[in-house]
Parts: sequence; C-alpha cells; structure tokens
Amino acid sequence: MKILVSGGSGFLGSKVIKTLLNDGHKITVLIRENSKISDQDSQDIYYLKYADLEKEKNLNEYEAIFYCATMYSYEKGKAIDLIDANLIIPLQLLKTGVRNKIKFFINIDTIIDENLNDYSISKSNLRYWISKLDGSINVVNIRIDNFFGPGDKSSKFINSMIISLLNNQKSINLTNGAQQRRFIYIDDVINAISLIIENLDNKKNYQEYNISGKQSYTVKYIVEKIKKLTNNNKTELLWGKLPYRENEIFNTKSDLVKIKSIGWDQSTDIDSGLIKTINYYLK
Repeated sequence: MKILVSGGSGFLGSKVIKTLLNDGHKITVLIRENSKISDQDSQDIYYLKYADLEKEKNLNEYEAIFYCATMYSYEKGKAIDLIDANLIIPLQLLKTGVRNKIKFFINIDTIIDENLNDYSISKSNLRYWISKLDGSINVVNIRIDNFFGPGDKSSKFINSMIISLLNNQKSINLTNGAQQRRFIYIDDVINAISLIIENLDNKKNYQEYNISGKQSYTVKYIVEKIKKLTNNNKTELLWGKLPYRENEIFNTKSDLVKIKSIGWDQSTDIDSGLIKTINYYLK
C-alpha cells in the first residue's frame, strides 16, 4: 500500500513509519519547510513538502493518508498554531484525499475527554467533522490513551517522572494523584496500529478503534512505582501540593472489543514498560 504520512518526525509517527516500511508499505512523509529529516533519512522513504502537495501529480496513486501529527500545547497568544496542527491541516489533507479519490484517511486521536483542555477540544472537533463524511473517503479514527516509552518527550508525564527521580530531585510537587489512566507502552500501540492497517475495510465509511492498557492505575500508584523501580530514596513526593486541573478527568474509559476483534492484545505490562523506559535513561 502507498501511504502519505503527516507527523512522521514525532515519537509515535517515526515508529509508525518504521513499522509500515517493515510491513512492506511505500511511505511518503509530509514535511514542513524547516523540517530536519536526517535522523529519519532513508532511501525507502520519499519526502514531500506541504507547500508542494498540491503540485504532486500522482496523489491518486496513494491508498491512504495517515495523520499522526499533533500539538499538545501552545505559547501564549499562539492558539492558532494548535488549531492549525490539530484541526485545519488534517481537514485540508482530508479534502486532498477526497479530491484525489484516496481510499482511507487514518487519524490518530486521543481518549482524553473533550472538556479537559484546548488540546482535547481541538481533537474532538476534528473527530466530529471526520465522522460526518458522506462516504467519499473511508475514515479510520484511532483513539489512544496515555502511551509512553523510551525516547518520548521529556515533558510527558511518565518520562518526566523517571528523569526527575533518576536525578534524585529533592522534591516533586504533585496533586493528590487520584486520577486513573490506562497507560500503555509504545510497542503495544504500534502493534495495534499495524493490525488496523492490515484490516482496513473500504466498505465502512467511519471506523473507530480504542487503544489502551487493560487496567487502570492511579497517578499516585505510577509515581510510587517509578520511585521504587529507580531505587530512589531521596526525593520527597509532595502529594496534594498542586491543585487538580480545571475539568480534570479522574477515569478514562476505553472499549477494547473492536481492537481485540482483529487479533490485538496488550503484551507489555506496566512494570515491564516502566523498566524498559527507565533503562533507556540509564544508558
């Protein structure tokens, strides 16, 4: 299958590309003018600038557009950047797909409730519009819970906690930690996405898959677990020092029936995933 990928330089996107190549697909990665692709450079990947997309003569040869790009936050006064990344650009790509009779538009989404923050609102807005199409393109929406793993952004919750605890930070201010999340290791996410690609159904206008861990864990449990696994006996965890976020979600729900129906199951438990991620930072 020939696939056009947006967001290929990110943590999730780069791993998706590697897996798609291993599965025998032909990949074109959309890049911005100032993108650095040296760490992704491969003779098996074709790179296409967004600015040159409409000039591309062979877009109708693609069978799928895969939108992996996302923006979690933005600088003050630059909300348009988040709206652009999470809503406008994917809708423009969707329009390109319809115009060129591309069969599938695959979108990476979040399980986080739409009312939590600007990020979740923008993702839910995109979900709303792509679910309203008339069948001119088949949409596959993939909603993922909190994933983690070696090499992810240091600002992500689990990675941030690992780094702080490995560095024996004197203290860490935290909420009471009652929020529950179905954390999932990155390899399980990629395996699920690979199976979804293998089982694309062009007879269904809109399909949605959830990917998450099978078990919920509180934030407090995860932080205490990381503290134990890093052999940290110096850092003071100041529970309740921070207030919960406005509109905080205390439990994410995820129906895994559909993803399991195509043969997926979680293979990395929380302890194994945390140990692999901790070992990455110990190297």
